[in-house]
Order: sequence, then structure tokens, then C-alpha cells
Amino acid sequence: MIILWGEPLENRPVDFVTDNISRYGYTIPEIIMEESPFDRIVHEADRERVSAAFREALGERRDTLVMDYRIVDREGGAHWVEDRVAFYYDEKGGAHLYQSCLMEITDRKLAEERLALLHDVSMAFMEELDTDALIKKILENATAFIGASDGLISVMEGEGETRRLSCGLGLFEPLVGSRLPVDKGLQGEILMKRQRVIVDDYRAYSGRVDIEEFKDITTIVGIPLLRGERLLGVIAVVFKDEVKTLDERVASLMDQFAAAASIALDNARLHEEARREAEVREKAERDVLHGYARLQKIFSDVIRTMGEIVGKKDPYTIEHQERVAELAAELCKRAGLGAGRCEGLRIAGLVHDIGKIEIPGEILSKPGKLSQIEFELIKGHAQSGYDILKEVDFPWPVAEIARQHHERLDGSGYPRGLKGEDILPEARVLAVADVVEAMVSHRPYRPSLGVSAALDEIKDKRGVLYDPEVVDACIALFDEQPGFLLDGLTGG
Repeated sequence: MIILWGEPLENRPVDFVTDNISRYGYTIPEIIMEESPFDRIVHEADRERVSAAFREALGERRDTLVMDYRIVDREGGAHWVEDRVAFYYDEKGGAHLYQSCLMEITDRKLAEERLALLHDVSMAFMEELDTDALIKKILENATAFIGASDGLISVMEGEGETRRLSCGLGLFEPLVGSRLPVDKGLQGEILMKRQRVIVDDYRAYSGRVDIEEFKDITTIVGIPLLRGERLLGVIAVVFKDEVKTLDERVASLMDQFAAAASIALDNARLHEEARREAEVREKAERDVLHGYARLQKIFSDVIRTMGEIVGKKDPYTIEHQERVAELAAELCKRAGLGAGRCEGLRIAGLVHDIGKIEIPGEILSKPGKLSQIEFELIKGHAQSGYDILKEVDFPWPVAEIARQHHERLDGSGYPRGLKGEDILPEARVLAVADVVEAMVSHRPYRPSLGVSAALDEIKDKRGVLYDPEVVDACIALFDEQPGFLLDGLTGG
């Protein structure tokens, strides 16, 4: 400890100083005679702060002041000191003396700085999720942290039998990418011991690699990267030309540095694995979607083929089914039944008349009025269609929708005379679409009746034969798009 006495003036003159001021290269006379004024041996970056604190303490008539600052020795080196100042006042309250007790705290300050750096570095590590970039950042900070010139990081590979030199600084840069057995060399020793190894002078190390590039290496600090019991790799930082003595506090901080680096490295690897798994999963999902799209196309083609079977007997039926399917899907969407149910209804629309395959072609295409027996045969197509479609494992109630498309709200429909809510919502939509399309389209036994007549029909029977909500949706559609069936669909 160095003790100073002096007058409490702004330039802080010194009247007395202990002879251990010599540790900074100054003599007592130099300080007292102001050949080297005390405020001039305070580090330039700290000088104004120290002077301001001294003035403030005097202005507030404080008894004591404690502050940290740097003193510059005769050789220009900086030393941190803790200055405990006591002020003495006369009977009138005026300050007439100060006493400073200077205690060297350079080691403590360096430790604090290293702890602060360790915290900042740890946070920076956790933000980096690219493994290669993180390894480089770890090595750069490790060498800066300990003040070394060169260094390298090796990471474990495979089942832990080999290690790869993944990053190098200085003389180790040419070695990056090389692979070595896990137990070879100094890094191998570190990995086997699973603890810090310090080689004071590599030139005298028994396991020294005798190559020209390593001839100037002196002190080496090697620390394993561990996550629990799992080895991730090893850091080695190297000093050249002079033997470096590291105290235990610095070495311990390096252990903490390595622990933070290990957590960050493990986290980055887990993130990359998760990203790769996500990419594989996304590709698989894309493949599934592509396959599903192909299946949908094949499925639609099969459905159309089924519809075309009827078309062999009655060309009007295939056009009718296509147009009904499109109209029903649009009405379904407007009725808010959901995309899945609308798709099921579209499919049902494409095959709703497939039961007509069992009806003789001359009846289907008969230009005149049907007899009662012929009409009963025609009515049977709804049940026949159900019998055909029920054998297909559709993801929607396609067979039942097709069977119910001639049912009516008041029970006057066929084949089962269902009423109201007993009829599937999709079948109620299909019923309206079927009637409107049939009236709008040309038939062998009559010309087209037109859109107005079709809309009048469903308006007149709204709530009696046809679902009111579906009727309203259909009227709104043709108000917005009068040519929906005529222009928007084929075969119009």
C-alpha cells in the first residue's frame, strides 16, 4: 500500500509519500518536488474523472472518497489502484489536509474484465446457430480472452474415434480439415483426461511434434469441450517465443469460457439437426402433396370415366353431371359447408346420375313424353347409383348424396321420401343445382327453358321442395353472374 499526504487543492500536490512509490519507477523527491506531479502520473483517460470526483467530495465536505483509476509507471505501463481518500477539516470547517491510501488492484480488475468479457462472449455464443461460424467465433474469443497469438479447435467425429481440426488461427490455419485419431498428440491427452492441460514450455514437452512450424511454441493451454459426459471437442491456445505464466484464476475462467462454448456448440448442433430434420420433413410433405395432387387427378379422371360410361347411353347426362358438379360446388361454398364437404359434393355431382346406366338408352333419349312405367324406371336411377357407388371407399358420403339428390323437403321426393333435416345438406344443394341445370339445358324432348324459368321454379318452391339457404345462394350467384351456366361451363 502506498500512502500520500497533501493539501486538498485542485492539482492535488503531495507533501509526503511512502518510499514504495518506487514500485512504479518514481522517487519520493520526484513526487514531492512535483517533478512528476501526482495528477500527471494518473492515466490520461482517467485524469479528469479522478479530478472531478476529488473536487466534488470537497465541495460536499465529505470525510472520505473511494475510487479506482490507473497509474502510469515510468515505463508507460498502466496499473489499476484503489484510492481510499480521507479529508481533514479545521475548526472553521475548511479542508486543510487529505490522505490517500493506494492499493494495487490490477489483477482484480483484469479478473473483473475477463468475467465481463466471459458474460458478453457467452451471450454472443448463444446467438450464433451456424456451427462453423460459432467454432470460429469461439476460437477467436479464446485467443483474445487469454492473450494468445495462435490456436485451434478440434471436434469429435463419427463414433468418437477421430477428431477433425475444424478451425485454426495463425500457424494452425494450414492444418484445418485434417483428421487425427482421438488419442494422438497433446489434444488427444486433453481429451483422454477430460480436463484442462497446461504445458508451460512445449519445447520440453515429451509428446512434442518436432516440425519446423512448431519450433517457437512455448506455453499451450488446452481445454476439453464437454457437455455432461459427452466430448464435443477441444480448444488449444498457444503462446510463442516466451513462456507464459497463468495464474489459477485465469485458468479457471478459461474453464468457464469452455463450458459456455460447449453449451453454445451443442445448442447450434441441435439447431442444425432440427433444421435438417425440418427440411427432410418439408420435402416429404411436398412429395406427399405432389402425390396427393396426382392421386386427386387420377381420382377425378376415374370419376369422369364413370360418368362417361353413362354418356355412352345418353350424351346429355355427362354434360349435365359436369355442369351440376360445378354449380353445386359453387353453391356449397356460398352456403358455408367447408372446402372438404364442397369437394365431396363436387365428386358426387360428377356421378350423381351414374345409376342411369341400368336404364335402356331408348328411354333416356326418348324425345316424347314418358309413360308411367318408363318414369318409374327413370326414378330407379337414384337407388341404382347408390348401389354402384357404395362399393367405392370415398372419403365423403358420395353414394348417399347421389341417392338423395331427388329427395325434397316436404317428403315428395324419391327414392325414400325423406323430409327436411333427414336429407343431407350436400344432397339439398345438389337438388337445387340439378333442377336449375336441367331446366337451363337443352333436352331431346324439349328446348332450354332458360335461367329465368329455372330461378322462378326454385323461388316458388323455396322452403317447400328446396332448401331456402341454397335457393338464396343460387339466386345471388345468378344475380352476380347471369351467364354462369351458359358462359362459365363447357357444354352450355
